[in-house]
Amino acid sequence: MIRVLIVEDSAVVTDFLIYILTSDPEIEVVGTVSDGESAIYAVRKLKPDIITMDINLPKMDGFEATRQIMEEQPTPIIIVSGSIDPKETQNIFKALEAGALAIISRPTGIGHPTHEITKKELIQMINSCYATENSEKALMSCNSEKAIFKAFI
Repeated sequence: MIRVLIVEDSAVVTDFLIYILTSDPEIEVVGTVSDGESAIYAVRKLKPDIITMDINLPKMDGFEATRQIMEEQPTPIIIVSGSIDPKETQNIFKALEAGALAIISRPTGIGHPTHEITKKELIQMINSCYATENSEKALMSCNSEKAIFKAFI
């Protein structure tokens, strides 16, 4: 079972991500928090296998929360955001520099023609990062480059 912590400030998006992630029987959402400061505390308490992190969060943004988590208790982090813009490559590199393993666009809504594809991409990314972590390979090999570019195709 892959234990996932969701860090997202929108209750609607949090519920949507829970719906998507729990559709995979191998994924368990162990907690949700709505700001970066709470994310740091939740990681210490819940010890998730993977974290999904939004960028735009109250109190502490996703970049700083990622940086602090990676310094204090390294845990694979996947940035999942609806605000990823291919023109903002500096944010992509900022997230990777902070320690995120991958950056992926939030899955599209139910009923959207690409919903199933984007849903599967997120689940596959979580499974890939988890498998990489548990096989003792370098964490950066969990298809992060592929994810960065998939977000813009």
